Amino acid sequence: KKSISKLQQDVERRKRLIRDISHELKTPITTVSGYTETIQLLVPDNPKVQRYCDIMIEECDVINNLVQELLYMSKLEADIECKMEKFPVDELKDNILSRMENEFSGENITVDMYPAEIVADINLMKRALMNFITNAIKHHNKDSEIQVRGYIEGEHYVFAVTNEGKEITDEQKELIWDVFYKNDEARSRSAGGHGIGLAIVKRIAELHGGEVDLTSESGKNTFC
Repeated sequence: KKSISKLQQDVERRKRLIRDISHELKTPITTVSGYTETIQLLVPDNPKVQRYCDIMIEECDVINNLVQELLYMSKLEADIECKMEKFPVDELKDNILSRMENEFSGENITVDMYPAEIVADINLMKRALMNFITNAIKHHNKDSEIQVRGYIEGEHYVFAVTNEGKEITDEQKELIWDVFYKNDEARSRSAGGHGIGLAIVKRIAELHGGEVDLTSESGKNTFC
């Protein structure tokens, strides 16, 4: 019991450390980005300075996005209470279609969801689906189709996103839902990921008493 208690305390300390560091990073990141934009205004005729400043602002945005994801994950790990309500799946479908027009207009995405009413936290469901879709976009073969589906399986409603890309090994399947896990090629920083998005989806599923799954065969990866 003492060993288990010590381990639990250690885990909580680590979570609190990540949360505290994330909070502390927000101010300096904003400051660096602000000063960089000011430098751009002061030397508008220097292409080299403009280019370096653009790179610095982009890197600040990358760090800021990572901080936001960490804070969101910390919130989910704190066993927040889901705002459960009954709503039609079409609300999620309409949200995805709207986001496709504004953010993913250049992507080949099809959405097919069986009409039904489910009980869930709609905002968390939107976040989980967007994370799945964003992940599929980052790692799919160019111009290939991304399928977003919803269907009933037994007493459960399943959301699934399929993309064509590099096959995921059994070893990677065990780790891919972990925070900060990134396969060197498929989950590289150049692809824009930090290894947090899928961990957030897993936590959202757990908060609803559900689970996540991944199948990878014949060049098609399905996250559900």
